[in-house]
Amino acid sequence: MARVLMVVILCLQSLWYLHAREVTDPEVVEIVNNRQRRADDESVCYPRVGCFNNSAPFNNAYNELPSDPDEVGTGFFLYTRNNPDVPENISNSDRGASLKSSSFNKDLPVKFITHGFTDSRNASWMKLMVDAFLKVGPMNVVLVDWENGAKAPNYPKATANTRLVGREIGLMVKLMVSKMKSKHSLIHLLGHSLGAHISGYAGAYLGGKIARITGLDPAGPFFESYPPIVRLDKSDAKFVDVIHSNGASITSGGAGLRLPVGDVDFYPNGGGYQPGCGNPIRGSLAQLFNGNFQGAGTTIACSHKRAILVFVDSMVSDCLFTSYPCADWDAFNRGECLDCSWSTGGCSQMGYYADKYKVTGNLYLKTISSSPYCGFNYAVEVTLSNSTKGQVKIRLVGEHGLSDVLELTGQVILLLWSLYIFFTFLVVLI
Repeated sequence: MARVLMVVILCLQSLWYLHAREVTDPEVVEIVNNRQRRADDESVCYPRVGCFNNSAPFNNAYNELPSDPDEVGTGFFLYTRNNPDVPENISNSDRGASLKSSSFNKDLPVKFITHGFTDSRNASWMKLMVDAFLKVGPMNVVLVDWENGAKAPNYPKATANTRLVGREIGLMVKLMVSKMKSKHSLIHLLGHSLGAHISGYAGAYLGGKIARITGLDPAGPFFESYPPIVRLDKSDAKFVDVIHSNGASITSGGAGLRLPVGDVDFYPNGGGYQPGCGNPIRGSLAQLFNGNFQGAGTTIACSHKRAILVFVDSMVSDCLFTSYPCADWDAFNRGECLDCSWSTGGCSQMGYYADKYKVTGNLYLKTISSSPYCGFNYAVEVTLSNSTKGQVKIRLVGEHGLSDVLELTGQVILLLWSLYIFFTFLVVLI
């Protein structure tokens, strides 16, 4: 059942992609119609990038092996404050010539941003992130484009290609350090979905020396139950932070990894589904039946891509994504984990500034359905003088305005002199 639903979800993504991009490549059609599983213990070797095998545990994608680097065509596109709109194409195969003639500054931080399945560097969110970084300060921002290796509908092949693209990024970082005299301490890799695991492979190839990896809802299918060597892991960099925004089972429309894999793992709204996104399966099927392919793709990707948007918000908005260490989401909802004192280990801020805090482990917070996604967390305690039955709602009044009416419970029975703790979230001041 789980495998069937995974295929349905991937097919929904593929249908949207094919409709949006008008892909009619007969080789793609052949892949769908004549799916064949590779034999175990095969390997491939390519000049410059080395060898890959599909021996366990790298048999996670139906034994698929990475494609030829020329087929994947991994590209690197550099933005700086000197060229914020038009990128410079840099290469890891020219012994540093393109880097030396580019705007790359060895003394500035380096941000690599890598997309996932069906995406490319032309995805609107990638330029959105470039602009946010350059707004924060002067730095080198590199978009990693592996569009040809990430095409729908062949998710297993795309999964295998993540190892190759990770190697390509690792080679680029080595070139920056050896030829340009940059430092590992300046390198920060960010990746969405499959791009998060690509970042992990790059970090592992570099021996975990780089400063930071940020996983933006790392892909779950073919990674969830596999050991650290196959997926993003906290050993891949000095600091690994992960935002889980769609870490649900494949049977319920989840595309992300539920497993905590970083030094710190953030679970906004529990990490499964995000406010305003709706049910990904029911919503996308309804859109497809109405012939709305674009809407179906947007519905599927909504929670999965929310990790990107909240990370960008953490750089460009004024409010903070305060996140609280807690045993689990239910305990957080009961208001048991709103103490940020040092005696409890302190709190953190989800997003760009997560590396400024010492707290590790699983952290929880609530967000709202639109940007800016952050707000303020409150625990409300209620003690009743009489038993009653009803619905508890609240409106918060402050110096600068008041909140919407927030529903804390459905219809419940509240007992005499009992203390009730309801956790809520300040949504919008009106």
